Amino acid sequence: MLEENKNLFTNPGTIFINRTAFSKAYIPKNILHREAEIHSVVNCLKYILNGQQPADCIIYGRSGTGKSLIARYVTGELVKQASVKVYHISLKNTKSEFRAMEKIIETLRNEKIIGQSFNSAVSMLYDHIKKQDEKYIILILDEINDVDYPDVLLHSLLRSNEIYGDLNGKELNFIFISNDLNFPQNLSPGTKSSFTGVTKRMFEAYDANQLRDILRERAAEGLKPGVFDETTISLCAAYGAQELEMQGKQSNCLKSLPRLQMTQAILKSHKNISRKHGSRSSMRGL
Repeated sequence: MLEENKNLFTNPGTIFINRTAFSKAYIPKNILHREAEIHSVVNCLKYILNGQQPADCIIYGRSGTGKSLIARYVTGELVKQASVKVYHISLKNTKSEFRAMEKIIETLRNEKIIGQSFNSAVSMLYDHIKKQDEKYIILILDEINDVDYPDVLLHSLLRSNEIYGDLNGKELNFIFISNDLNFPQNLSPGTKSSFTGVTKRMFEAYDANQLRDILRERAAEGLKPGVFDETTISLCAAYGAQELEMQGKQSNCLKSLPRLQMTQAILKSHKNISRKHGSRSSMRGL
C-alpha cells in the first residue's frame, strides 16, 4: 500500500539532456548524410526567392529515410527568407479522399468540420488560402500513399486555379511524401496529366555506417555525458540495418533511434550503457 503523502517524484533521475532529440518531430542541429536530398528539395522551392511560383514535388522513400525531416527543415529555412506559410499534415490512416480533405481543412483552420461534402471542403480550403497574409502557402502532405483512391483529391489540389479561379494572388503548392514507391496508381487521364508536372524526388536508405553517425550525433544532443559508449552506438546501428535487410526492407533511422533510446531507458540501475543493453533481446518489441 502506498504510504500517505509519499512524494512519488523525490528522485526523478534522468539520463537525458533533451529527450525530444529522439522524437520523430525533432530537427537536429546537423542533418547528416542527406545533403543531396536537401538540395533536391531546395531546387523545387528556390523560385520563391525570385517571386516566382515553385514546383510541386513528391518525395519517395521507405519509412525512416528522412523525408519528413528534410521537408520540414527546408521549408523552415525558407520561411525565414520569404513570405511563406507552411502546414505539415499527416494523412496516415485517412484511407478515403474525403477524410484526407477533412484532415487538411482541420489542420489549416484548427477546428473540426462536420457535415460537409467533398466539394464544400475543397471550397473551404481555397477560401482559407485566400485569407492568408503570406503570398506562398505550402502544404506538406505526409504519407499521402495512405489515401486508397487519391484521384479526385489530387485533381482538386493540383488544379486549384482551374477549379477555383484566382486565389487573391496567393500561390498554393505541395510537397507530397510517400512511403509507397509506386504511388499513385490508376489515375484518370486528367489527374495523371496534372501529376506529370509534379517533380519526383527519391530518398535512398541509410546504411549502417550512416545510421551510426546519426545515432552518435543524436546521443550527444539528447543524453548526458558518460552514459553511452561507441560500442552500443555501433551495435544499435548494425541491428537496425541487419533486421530490415532480413525483412527485405532498407535501413530505417526511425527503427534505430527508439532502439538507442530504449537502451538508455532500461539502465535505471546501471552507470553506463553497455553492449548487452543494445542486444536484440533487450530491444524486443521495438
